[in-house]
Amino acid sequence: MKGFRKICKERIDEFMAYFARYLMERYDMDARLRNLKYEIADSIRQQEIVFPKIIPALETLDKLIAWKCSICRYGDGEFSIMQGHSIRFQSYHPLLSSRLLEIIKSDDESILVGIPDSMGSLERFQHTSQQWARVYYGYNRESVYNLIDFQKVYYDSGVTRPYLNIRDKSVAAQIIGRFPLLWQEREIVLIEGEYTRAGIGNDLFANTKSIERIVCPNFDAFDHYDRILETASVQPKHKLMLIALGPTATVLTYDLAKQGFQAIDLGHLDIEYEWYKKGATTVQSVDGKYVNEATSAKRQSFPELKDEVYQKQIIARILK
Repeated sequence: MKGFRKICKERIDEFMAYFARYLMERYDMDARLRNLKYEIADSIRQQEIVFPKIIPALETLDKLIAWKCSICRYGDGEFSIMQGHSIRFQSYHPLLSSRLLEIIKSDDESILVGIPDSMGSLERFQHTSQQWARVYYGYNRESVYNLIDFQKVYYDSGVTRPYLNIRDKSVAAQIIGRFPLLWQEREIVLIEGEYTRAGIGNDLFANTKSIERIVCPNFDAFDHYDRILETASVQPKHKLMLIALGPTATVLTYDLAKQGFQAIDLGHLDIEYEWYKKGATTVQSVDGKYVNEATSAKRQSFPELKDEVYQKQIIARILK
């Protein structure tokens, strides 16, 4: 009897696995078909289908360097919050949502607004990134389009994700090689999550004049927004503000830029740099740093970093 039950269980498990694969294939195919006309239209420059105006990543970076602009960045996480949803490391907050809605349609030549350049042709992306974009825009294109001003010129928010998702690694090398020109011999303030630790264990900021850090909560940072903004605002205006703080960074970058700072929504650049140096081909964890895509636990924490240099760089802690 036990043997019979075991055989039945194995057959049921096999069937459930097969059924799950079948559903995923159907779901993926449906998304591909929904997105296909946009990929083709962009490739052949068909005029009937309109796309957002997005300046490519390398040109985006060149403008940041030459004009000393600031940049606020949007991705699927910001879009989700604007639509009333929580994401992995930031709970929905109505004020955050309304600020994101305000900024994405803002009009200030010194503050660039970045959105993903993945709404048309996907030829420049790796296969897994193509699949993700097809599914996401296959089902969310209309809602995303409703958030965008099609008269506005946007910039590629993927400028801080230049490596892992992109097929042509020579472009990644160009972008990563030029980013340090932004902070060449400058005093920088890193406003980051508690476990972000940007630049620790690598030489990304080796050419700066000085590094200071404002350490913020890794999760639900926007709950402490007033304190974060107040702490950052008292810094001298000549300092470059580099912000890695999820959707909170989008709003903080905008508000600091309006006060006269050059502020950069740094996103995942430090992690991309780690992967670039290792020649990674898939998402990997990085010792001592929170990597959203590679972290299984939503609220994972890490041991305190006792590195003396890092500790001396911290000028403020805004933690729960």
